Order: sequence, then C-alpha cells, then structure tokens
Amino acid sequence: MVLTRRAHRARMVITLWLPNEVLTGIIRCANKPDQATLCRVSKLFHGLVLPIINRAISLECLDKKGRPCERTLNSFLQSLIRNPERAEAVRSLTFLRQWPFAPPVDYDLLFEAMELMRNLEFLSFDDILNSEIITRLACLTWPNLSWCRIEVMCTDGSTATGFAKFLSQHPSIVRVFLSAVGAPDPLGPGPTFLPNLRHYNGDPLFLDKLSTRSLETARVYVDELRIECDARALQAASNPNLPFVLSLEYAALELDNPIQTILRALSAEFPRIRSLQLREIETNPLDITALQHVTAQLPHFTQIAYFSLTYATPRPKFVVDAQSDDAAFQTWVAASPTLIGCCIGNVARRKLGGEWEQVSVDDFDAQAGFSVFELPLDD
Repeated sequence: MVLTRRAHRARMVITLWLPNEVLTGIIRCANKPDQATLCRVSKLFHGLVLPIINRAISLECLDKKGRPCERTLNSFLQSLIRNPERAEAVRSLTFLRQWPFAPPVDYDLLFEAMELMRNLEFLSFDDILNSEIITRLACLTWPNLSWCRIEVMCTDGSTATGFAKFLSQHPSIVRVFLSAVGAPDPLGPGPTFLPNLRHYNGDPLFLDKLSTRSLETARVYVDELRIECDARALQAASNPNLPFVLSLEYAALELDNPIQTILRALSAEFPRIRSLQLREIETNPLDITALQHVTAQLPHFTQIAYFSLTYATPRPKFVVDAQSDDAAFQTWVAASPTLIGCCIGNVARRKLGGEWEQVSVDDFDAQAGFSVFELPLDD
C-alpha cells in the first residue's frame, strides 16, 4: 500500500514496476474487504480493476436463496455490451441455468455479450442445449478456448451437426467435458477434429466421432453393451507415445460381473494403460470374487503402474474387509510386477525405494494422475 501511494505521488505507471499478472494475483488472493481497498486505493489501478473483476464470470439465473434474478443478470449483460473492453477481459465464463426452476433467459442478450468475449479460454454452459441454442452457439468462435464443459440435448440431426461444428471450429480445445441427453449419435455422421485434445471427461458416446491422437487422460461412464467399442475408441484417440490415465465409472447393478467384463475388454483392446481406476457409482460392497477377477486380468495390461478400485461417492474404508483387501493387494502385486501403486476403497499403497508403504488417497491419486479429473474446471 505504501508503494502504491509513492507511485501515485510520483505519477508512476504501476505496470512498469509491478507486472500486471502479479497485481492480479495479489488482488485475487486478498480477502473481500482488502480487494475493495486495493481496487480503490489509486487511480493508477483504473486500467487493471475491471479486467481483474471480470476475468472469471459466473452467470446464474437464481440467487443464493433460489429466487429468480433475471433483472440482475440482464443488467450485467447490458453493461458488458455497452463496455466491450470489459467483455474482452473475460477469460472464464460459467452459465448456470439451474433447471427446472430457472426463469426465462434472454438468449439474444446472452449471446451478444458472449460474442464480445473474444479472449475466452474456459466455457461452462450448464444448460440443456436444444437445436436452436446450439445453432447460435456454433456461430461463435473463440481462438483461445482451451477448456469446455457442455451438455447437449440431441433431438434431431441439426443439433448434432451444430454441436460438431462448434467443436470443430475450436481446435485449441485441450480439455473437454461433454454430456449428451437423449441421443445415440450426438455429433452426427462425420468425424469432429480436435487435434490438441488431451483430457476428456464425459459420455463415451462422443469418443467414436472425436478425431484426435493426442488424448492423455479420460474419465467416462461405461456400460456392458459398449465397453469393447469404448475401449477401441479410447485406444484410437490416445497418444501412443505417452502413458495413458483412464478412469471408468460404472453401475454394478447394470452389469453381470462388471469388474471382469470391463477389465477383459480393456486388456484386449487397450493393454498399454499406465494408470487405471474403476469407480462404482453405488457403494455396494464388492465380494472376494470381484477381487479375484482383478488378479486374473491385471497381467494382461503390459504397462500398468497404478490400479485403483474405488467409488464415485465417498469411499467406504474397505472394499470387502481389511483382511481380504490386504490379501488382494498381495496377489495383485505378485500377478503384475509392473505395479508400483494400488488403491482399494480408501486404502492406498505405493512402492517407495523398493518397499511398499501406505499413503493417503490424495497422494496416490496425484502420483497416478487421477487427480487431474478433480481439478476445478476453470482453474
């Protein structure tokens, strides 16, 4: 603060002695009262205040008490349209429709403001996109877009075509979360080129149509009818020169012998996975037979280093019981000499200096590469 006052008295340009990004970091890390003080302290901040405030925007149709706030939303969008430099400062945009209680949205106003956000890097459109909305979205292009989260409702061919067009005209996308509602073919008949895609999260329906060879990590929901097809699609999209991290979610009630079915298909179609995580949607206890299926299938993975058998919801302490879990760990290590880390439930072990030690699940996930799926989408 003292330096700022001195700079003001000396009529110094603040960015000459304190880099813009450093200022941004200082203000963003400060608590709310200090942020306000920092933003008001000097006119020298004038050119930095709005970019800092508008760098990440979250637009919601309901306030924190669940009441419609379309007037506030529309007023903010109008302010961006009147001041294009504010829109150009936006790097991250989250639009949350909050179905089914949300009020009507003025999409004309929304898309006019979005068109001005020329430097957008992250987009999360949490609204079920029908053909009309996806067609309008496909008319927008952001050269720097790298992260994208979208849910699309494919009711007809035009929706799929528009969605494929939107993705194809953003080859800069590195990370994507895609979800489809009510459609077996959400991207239409042709391939959708995403040459720089490295991280995929979402429905496996998109995998067949995404044309890429750069994928490094993926988290998908699988079912028994598509597992072999999904495994082939993942293998085809992966970067053959880099280790692959795969997290699969499944519902045990929908499959017969789900562990065996999934591992058998993966080992046949995609044996070079380095880190593999199986996450059950429910928290049903697994029986010893399921652990034995893992033992039988692990040797077929030629490069596997980390294996995790856990749950999508908060983890029970043991998958079966402490004794069975420990016995399973011993047999897995013996069956697959390439393993250097295992996790069962919320008990993780890792090979350190030739010895096996128990580690936290968070540390295990970080080493295995699974923590990439838990990163904030707009980080």
